[in-house]
Formats: sequence, C-alpha cells, structure tokens
Amino acid sequence: MSPAPPHDDADPSSGAGPLGDGPLRLDERLIAALDTIGHEFQADFFARALIGRDDDVGLLGDLAHALTRVGRHEEGLEIDRRVVELAPEDPTAHYNLACSLSLTGSHEEALAELTRAVDLGFSDHALARTDPDLEAVRNDPRFGELFGGA
Repeated sequence: MSPAPPHDDADPSSGAGPLGDGPLRLDERLIAALDTIGHEFQADFFARALIGRDDDVGLLGDLAHALTRVGRHEEGLEIDRRVVELAPEDPTAHYNLACSLSLTGSHEEALAELTRAVDLGFSDHALARTDPDLEAVRNDPRFGELFGGA
C-alpha cells in the first residue's frame, strides 16, 4: 500500500460546499472547529487501526497527515520518517517527510527530502509551489531550482 497522497486540503472557510452555502452558512470558526475535530478523530482512528499493523504504509501516511492537520507536527514527523523507512523509493513518502521537516523547522533536511522526492519521480510542481506546509522553504533558491518560481 502506498503512502497517503500529498496534502491537498481545501480551505473549509472558502464558502464552497454544503457547510458554506446559502442562508444556513456556518460561521467560519465553527467550520474550522469541526475540521479540527474531524482530523483529531482521524488521528485516533488511524492510530487504533495500526495496532498490530505497524508496517502498513498507507495507514501510517494517513495518521501522519491527520496529526499534521491538527498541529501535532513532531508526531507527524516521527510517523513520516517511519513511512520513508518502509518505502524508501516512494517519492510521495519523501515529499510528505519534507513537509513535516519544513513545519518543524528542519529546513535543510526538508530541502534534501524534496530533492530526493523529485529524483524519485515526484512531479506535482504546482502542489509543491502552493503547499502551505512548505512555506518555510519556498523562498530558498534550491526550492526554485526544483519546482520553479512560486
């Protein structure tokens, strides 16, 4: 099973979809709170699903993604490192690890993982240029060499 896809969450406060249209539009703070609760639930669910299956790359990737979405970046980083350990040739695993490294302040290592992801075939340059998880490394010239301008 492959790791979770790269982060591509829609902005829940954008006004799109069933929570944001018409006269029943929910307050943006409520939408954000519901989103957080959903990701906390997912983190708990995936952690429980991994009991006895700690080498399931897909579940691990899903867990790392959920942890990251609720700001538990160090825990997400630990899980992303495990995913790369289990799937060292998977470009998405390296991309997600780079995102976690960027979020935790390990910018040099994040850029190295982005380079590895590209070397392995990661090609979603548009995602990399807009992914908020990579904001901290986006202005580095090496980022531009990998993905073009922001």
